[in-house]
Amino acid sequence: MKKYIRLFKTGILNSSAFKMDFYFGFITIPIQVIISWYFWKYANLQNVGRGFTLNSIVLYFLIVNILSIIYSPAMYVCYESMELINSGNIITWMTRPIDIRLLKLFEKFGNFFVISIVPIALYIVLAIFTKSISLSVALLGIVSTFFGFTILFFVQLIIGFLSFWFNQVLTFRDMIFDIMWMLGGIVLPIDFFPELLRNISLWSPLSYSYYIPSKIMAGIMPTEDILKFLILQIVWILGLYLLSGLIYKKGKNKTVQGG
Repeated sequence: MKKYIRLFKTGILNSSAFKMDFYFGFITIPIQVIISWYFWKYANLQNVGRGFTLNSIVLYFLIVNILSIIYSPAMYVCYESMELINSGNIITWMTRPIDIRLLKLFEKFGNFFVISIVPIALYIVLAIFTKSISLSVALLGIVSTFFGFTILFFVQLIIGFLSFWFNQVLTFRDMIFDIMWMLGGIVLPIDFFPELLRNISLWSPLSYSYYIPSKIMAGIMPTEDILKFLILQIVWILGLYLLSGLIYKKGKNKTVQGG
């Protein structure tokens, strides 16, 4: 376990590359919030309902945009895995007594910690002083955000591991993510989808990366549903972890056999 903690610390020290993305990303957020506010104001949201008010849906999109920034370390995992495999450097890690999935995960946890600590601290302060969201719900939202980051990491890692069979997986990744952006509650909260599409969306891992954490942190999700969705996030993490291990094992055997 000590080696993974060292990797977490390394991730903290090597987070400078993400800080610029973090700062530039936050410059655009006020513009996006203003656009969201005006759009939903003139869309007469009060008559639409679905559990949202004008203020809550603007807060939802604010949180989605912040998550998109603090999740940025996970978005590099596919490319980094592809490069590691295509360059042949993956063989070095195959001979070491270390799980490369956990190696990358703890490194990205370090990156995530650095760029998320300020917005999460501000969120807690606002939750306490405005009393718009209970502290317990706010803390559960933060836990859900951590789970969401982990889910996104494993989705990216799994696509990256396909490089054992395909030289370029980025186009495939982009295609998958274009679909998932729509289904993940990023463009529009899933609550506004038709029932069939809403049910399909809740089978998308990205809905558990963006939609669920954002809805909890915005104080929109019914309290009795929060625990259920946190458990489902854990199920997704375990499922994706096992799937990534299976794909890596198949790819490792292929590499060792000279395929």
